Amino acid sequence: MGIEGGGRGGREEEEGQGGERTERSPAREGGDLRFRRSNLFAVENIRPDTSLLATVSFASLLPSRSERPATPALLANLQKMGLTAPTLIQAAAIPALLKGEDVILHSYTGSGKTLAYLLPLLSRLDPAQSHTQLLVIAPSRELAAQIASVAEELTEDTDINVVSLIGGASQQRQIEKLRWERPQVLVGTPGRVAEMVLEKRKARIGRAEMLVLDEVDMLLDDSYHGDLRMLVQAMGSLRQAVFASATGASPGVEALASNVMQGPYQIISSSSSPSSPSSTPLLDPQEEDAGDQASSLPPSIELPASLRHGILITPPVKAVDNLRRFLNTEPKPECVLVFVNDALKVPRIVEALQAKGIDAAGLSGDSNKQTRANTLARLTSGRLRVCVTTEIAARGIDIPALSHVINLDLPSSLEQYVHRAGRAGRAGRPGIVLSFSPPSTAFVLDKWSKKLKIKVERVDIAHSRLIRYDENDLPDSTPKLSRSAQRKKERMQGLGVKLRLPGLEPPEGVVEEGGEERE
Repeated sequence: MGIEGGGRGGREEEEGQGGERTERSPAREGGDLRFRRSNLFAVENIRPDTSLLATVSFASLLPSRSERPATPALLANLQKMGLTAPTLIQAAAIPALLKGEDVILHSYTGSGKTLAYLLPLLSRLDPAQSHTQLLVIAPSRELAAQIASVAEELTEDTDINVVSLIGGASQQRQIEKLRWERPQVLVGTPGRVAEMVLEKRKARIGRAEMLVLDEVDMLLDDSYHGDLRMLVQAMGSLRQAVFASATGASPGVEALASNVMQGPYQIISSSSSPSSPSSTPLLDPQEEDAGDQASSLPPSIELPASLRHGILITPPVKAVDNLRRFLNTEPKPECVLVFVNDALKVPRIVEALQAKGIDAAGLSGDSNKQTRANTLARLTSGRLRVCVTTEIAARGIDIPALSHVINLDLPSSLEQYVHRAGRAGRAGRPGIVLSFSPPSTAFVLDKWSKKLKIKVERVDIAHSRLIRYDENDLPDSTPKLSRSAQRKKERMQGLGVKLRLPGLEPPEGVVEEGGEERE
């Protein structure tokens, strides 16, 4: 995706002696982080000292009251929210963003990216100016609503107004809020923001100097391309841009950065940190032997170290029944997010679980807005035990009580696995990710585990408990033959004939031992 002719308006180069552009100082160092310029702009890698994180606080990161009048209120609101110390990504990003730098944030889900950009950008706002100064765009209604909620909490008792422009909500109410509140901050989904700015002309972003694209890789989807391009073009005063994502930079993200950013920093935070709690066991401690911890993950795609991963081999026809059995294991999973690939499956699975007395509800794009809002509210408040959902819940949604993520259908890509798994284990909390898979696709998770450098344990359910197979005692996943078929196989093999089992034929292009490549 390329966004050409963006509204980059008059950003001045920082100049030192002799008129040369000065080298920007790196953001404050903290934890296992790497700061680097975007590889479009002479990448520079910096390894910060992990010991610095112990000396960093929000008060030390934010400017004084004399520089930014909103600082005391922001700090007070952080205390009300129970936030006293920054995470790694926050400690790294806040100083750079306060200086007006363009920043690309890559960090695992739940690491605190939302606060990492909101806090410094809100601090930079001028509350005395009643025009829009900051625009935040997110791909889903749920993520946009959550960002707006955090922004509203941070700006309580300040003169900063936040208005959300989210698709599916009442347009008339949004128009009234725009008219009466004259917000400095707009948070919304691409379609609704474009509608209010470009079609109805009820919101103005021509003087907005700061832009945030959260889950930027999703915003590169064709369905958002036109709206996003026109919105960027409409920001004639754009001086600072922030991209945030849990996955690494793609060619599309790099192309977008080259059009709307100037010499951005990429700040990459890994999941390991001095303050991270040790991993919690996937199984009962009596069932499990101590294992080696997963090594550090690739910087661009990573998961919290507090997550444990497992796979349960099951035929598709028995997957829902095994899900029910898992939900009745001891100790019972308290808050579970179940992912499927097809929205049509959601109501069927919910009905099957409810029929067995399990508190379950569905969340998908096919649900109406009110149903989705109610289900999400019950889930985030801990009043719903099981939520069956699709990719709609895979990004940006913070569920504090979530203990388990279940992939009833394996995700279609490594990035989807990262986003699904990242709903649990947020902010260092323990979590379990359990994937259900037939024997024929189990190898996919094995490949992903090697790329992510995580350990995936093979598990099963017996006597209402989750048990783990030792590596040397794994059950054979090959389809079993009847006695007559086994005798036929032995006779055929005695004649030098290979017997193929249905579904186990080598794929096209694979050369069998002693044979030629199949066409």
